[in-house]
Amino acid sequence: MSETEPTPTSLPQEPSPVDSFPLQVPPVVPPDVPVISNITKADLPPFSVLFEETLRIYKRNILSLTKVSLVNLMIYLAVTLIMGVAGGIIYASVAFKLSLLIVIPVSIILGVIALFFGTRLAVTTGMALIMCVSDVPFNGIKAMYKEAWGRASKYFFVSFVLALIVLGGFLLFVVPGVIWSLMFGLATYIVLFEDFGAIEALKESKRRTDGKKGKLVLRYVQFMVLMVLVRVVSAIPSAVFESTEIQIFGGILTFIIEVIVWPFNLIFPYLIYKYTKP
Repeated sequence: MSETEPTPTSLPQEPSPVDSFPLQVPPVVPPDVPVISNITKADLPPFSVLFEETLRIYKRNILSLTKVSLVNLMIYLAVTLIMGVAGGIIYASVAFKLSLLIVIPVSIILGVIALFFGTRLAVTTGMALIMCVSDVPFNGIKAMYKEAWGRASKYFFVSFVLALIVLGGFLLFVVPGVIWSLMFGLATYIVLFEDFGAIEALKESKRRTDGKKGKLVLRYVQFMVLMVLVRVVSAIPSAVFESTEIQIFGGILTFIIEVIVWPFNLIFPYLIYKYTKP
């Protein structure tokens, strides 16, 4: 009598992918993006990781930063030209004894318009530079400026209030000024990238930095020390040698280094905001 062959249902079954769901799939990370392990939004990465990511963002966005910087330069030149025209009208009216009843009001109106739009444009261009180093996608520079222009009033108000708070802290003693600048310093980024009002942004900044002030101080001190060291090294030729040629070379070198490193002052604080965001 022959043995009964096992039916297909009696064979051992392999677990199907559906039965073992969810699958543990390792994340796909581009080769130029550092993997930050064991770091949550409630933590601050070590300075080495923050600076490595600063360099990555710098390399990725240097072209956009250059374009926005050139646009900013053209805006500043235009505002300066308008202010110069207003001042020239007043000077010409005095020199050529023109009717001051007409010239002075026109000059004042031009000056007020230039001051208003100049201030708003200065705020907007500063916001656009911060947007350049962020992870928020924008469809070109025009869209970036449009978004920044719409948020400029809140950003200016928060910056003004923050400056008063920090100034008051420094007038009392240095330590309160440092603590309050850390406590409320995220408010400008919160207004820029999130849907918060000015006062709500200050409160939210205080909440996010609660319990992290020691780490924030350490990260900023490490960053400032590094930036100071870079500037000291660039100033060595001018300080050591007295010849005219070396002085000229040292001045050019200092200027080039300053142009290269200034975006770091935008990127590093943005990363602090990024890693304190819930």
